[in-house]
Amino acid sequence: MVVLERLVMMEMVMVMVVVVVVEMVVAVVTLVVERLVVKMVLVLIIQLLVLVMERFVLVLVEMIVVVERLVLVMERLVLVLVLVMERLVLVMERFVLVMERLVLVLVI
Repeated sequence: MVVLERLVMMEMVMVMVVVVVVEMVVAVVTLVVERLVVKMVLVLIIQLLVLVMERFVLVLVEMIVVVERLVLVMERLVLVLVLVMERLVLVMERFVLVMERLVLVLVI
């Protein structure tokens, strides 16, 4: 009977040791999984930030293209204005020549 009680006690001790070991393994696995989840969340946040930055860069590139087109339009406008001003100068020179002739005719 005493031997049976000792065997039962040893089994209970072994079961308790197994339970403690299993709890420790579960705790370690839980910590590892929590760290992995935290790392995965951080990776997802970084990927989201990268996507946002890519969109921002794309918007900037589109704005640069629009500004380049505006610059081209402004260059064309300046060229047209220069041509118009040259024509005006030519017209004014002709007007001055006509006025000089008129003055000469009136003086003579």
